[in-house]
Amino acid sequence: MVLDVAQNVNDEKAVQRFACALLMPVETVQTKIGARRKRVNWEKLFHLKRIFGMSMQAIVYCCNEIGIFSNTLYRKFFKEFTRHG
Repeated sequence: MVLDVAQNVNDEKAVQRFACALLMPVETVQTKIGARRKRVNWEKLFHLKRIFGMSMQAIVYCCNEIGIFSNTLYRKFFKEFTRHG
């Protein structure tokens, strides 16, 4: 499979977005947690991890990329991930 990316798009970002779309289809994610979230608890994040079989970091990244998680929520989780290793 070849992913042809426009010149003005970062290749790595395009690959990450493709992976998110493949592993976490927007409609499925929205069905599980809603279209937009300002707050999500760790229990819900663990639940998504079990459903999608992805790391919690990848889930948070993808949910932020597709607009379900706010940038504030995204930063909050990644501060916690960094703190706990």
